[in-house]
Order: sequence, then structure tokens, then C-alpha cells
Amino acid sequence: MAITSTLPILDPESLIGKGGFGTIFAHPEDNDKCIKVLNKPLSEAASLHLQRLIDVVRWARPATSTLLPHVLVGRLRRSATLQR
Repeated sequence: MAITSTLPILDPESLIGKGGFGTIFAHPEDNDKCIKVLNKPLSEAASLHLQRLIDVVRWARPATSTLLPHVLVGRLRRSATLQR
């Protein structure tokens, strides 16, 4: 998986939440995904860290790569619940 600079057209109605770092929208083509539009570009170092996190399947041990997505989704859900 890679970070892409082209985004699908995002409907304002698909807004999930807003915060200090960006705005989160439901993905228009996949209900299991969301898109975060950042308020300002990432530094090169932060971009590399994010790419490494996205590519967790390539570098993590099997137990870590299985657990990590569930932990992140749980945190996102808690965060979205707190914002409501």
C-alpha cells in the first residue's frame, strides 16, 4: 500500500470528524475505509514514519501485524466517539 497524492472527490456529507491535524471523510468507494485530509503537509520524516506504519505487513512479525490494525481502529473509534 502506498500514500497517494490524488484523492477521490470527497462529499461534504461524508464528513466523519474534524480536528487540529485534519478532517476525516468516509471513503466514497469503500465503507470500511476513511480518508484523512491533513491541514498542512507532513514533513519528510513524518511521511516516512506514516508509510512504515501503513506497510506494517511487510516488516512486522505475524503477531504484531495481526494485532496492530485492531489497536489503531479501536483508537480511531474511541476518538470519533469522544468528538461527538
